[in-house]
Amino acid sequence: IDNIVPVQALKSQRGAGGYDNNFPFHCESAWHRKRPDYLILLGVREAPGAYTLVFSVEMFEGTSWLEEAGKIKDWFRLKAPDLYLQMENAGIPMGTARYSFAPPLEKKGDTVRLNINFNGTDCISEDAVQWLSALEDFVEAKTAGTIITSGDALILHNYNTCHTRTGYQPTFNGEDRWFLRGYFKKDLWERRREGHEQNITDGTAIHDLVNAGWMTPEG
Repeated sequence: IDNIVPVQALKSQRGAGGYDNNFPFHCESAWHRKRPDYLILLGVREAPGAYTLVFSVEMFEGTSWLEEAGKIKDWFRLKAPDLYLQMENAGIPMGTARYSFAPPLEKKGDTVRLNINFNGTDCISEDAVQWLSALEDFVEAKTAGTIITSGDALILHNYNTCHTRTGYQPTFNGEDRWFLRGYFKKDLWERRREGHEQNITDGTAIHDLVNAGWMTPEG
């Protein structure tokens, strides 16, 4: 859970602190191995011109987009945002790989999920570039918007939706836009459920975890 406010020196940053009209649609931490299942935005102070925009997989209904999910599954690579790379270069580990190979649109049986980060996706070919550009146009055309006011809680399913915000102009007088952002994950150890349990019980691993402050000697 963290506080999100505009920071004057970070106007063009595509993420927390930024407020320019340059922030593409994204699923929260889509490339991360501990990607949150849900995102909650809790309003403290509103900015009248700052809309939060949301797109849902339900908006694909009646279109041909889902039929194309199979053919594009190897076309893309999701990148970590520049902010996380800057943190890693400063000695703060991301705790995950720099890339994920999940496609922007994924369909398994009746389940549809989004893995979208229009701010940082590598494309394997010009066809992939054109496909991703058309998807971005479709998402932007179908979006729904709201202003998060004081006391409002916007709850987003982080696999069924992607989101962004419009640009706005803060005054930096102590009354600017402010909300709390919360990440929620149902199960931090979901790989164990899937039959891929990793062995971390050897003495060396536990010793390293204790020294790093990630667990106590008692486990």
